[in-house]
Amino acid sequence: MLIRRWAAIGVLSLLVVSLLAAVLLAGGLLSPQAATAQEPLTLRAAWSNVVYDGETMPVELALTNAAPVVESIWHWDAAGQVWDPWFRDVPLVSTLAVLETGEAYWIRVSATVEWVPNRLALFATAMVLVESGGSGHLLEVELADSPALRSRGLMFRQDLAAEAGMLFLFPNDTQGGFWMQNTFVPLSIAFIDAAGVIVDIQEMEPLTTNLHQPPVPYLWALEVNQGWFTANGVGVGDVVGLTGR
Repeated sequence: MLIRRWAAIGVLSLLVVSLLAAVLLAGGLLSPQAATAQEPLTLRAAWSNVVYDGETMPVELALTNAAPVVESIWHWDAAGQVWDPWFRDVPLVSTLAVLETGEAYWIRVSATVEWVPNRLALFATAMVLVESGGSGHLLEVELADSPALRSRGLMFRQDLAAEAGMLFLFPNDTQGGFWMQNTFVPLSIAFIDAAGVIVDIQEMEPLTTNLHQPPVPYLWALEVNQGWFTANGVGVGDVVGLTGR
């Protein structure tokens, strides 16, 4: 009986401490620490209060090597002066949320980790030739040729140059879909097979989450300003090729 009573007291004490911590966080009593130039950021087991100094991007990309040990994330709401819980003991389904540059976060991890945030999404560039009806149209494109760069895409851009775009390169044929979460520029997308032939073209509206995918497999996808394909007479059956980097 005595052992049970002490166990109950221990559980009650733990609940009180947890409740106090939650009240402090939610009430804004633990305000964010100042941003530092520290690199990498040390996330210690339990909670760490950090100001994110990486590039604004989806959570799983921003967390890089720390993602496997992250358990919870709270975001500092500067307007309300309170902490807003994002993820709490759930998987990081982060495509729907981003870590923002200069914002403060409480991050709980299961083990200490030296976290190196993504500070820059580096895209190589190349020239693409789109051939249609005997005419050729050159585009300068950024190459999304890795899982991280393909996930980043054209998100958070405020504009896209008239004769520019992004070419998504996949290692194998795929039928995966694209959406416009966190993407502000209206886009057209061409799905291209292994022979360089356009198999489908679709229009995509900003900040939407409906999936755009072709009826057949593709190897590349080319995103440009909405209406570019129509304006240049480019359609299904036309050919796209890289001309150099």
